[in-house]
Amino acid sequence: MQHNTITNNYIHNGSVDYKSASAISLGFVRDTLVSHNEIFDMPYSGIHIGWGWSGCTGSVLKSLRVENNYIHDIL
Repeated sequence: MQHNTITNNYIHNGSVDYKSASAISLGFVRDTLVSHNEIFDMPYSGIHIGWGWSGCTGSVLKSLRVENNYIHDIL
């Protein structure tokens, strides 16, 4: 996945059935912007970044910007 923009969202009270889910999860992404989101009342993390680190010869994860997010009342 590439060239994604996740901006100006109000994410709350999620992960009701799956308590280990994040509000925003970014696995194998590049050229992605996550900004100006408010995330709260989540049982796990607000933003999860990266996946598949063991055994990888390289990662496609690059050019990722996470800025100006307001994350509170999680975990």
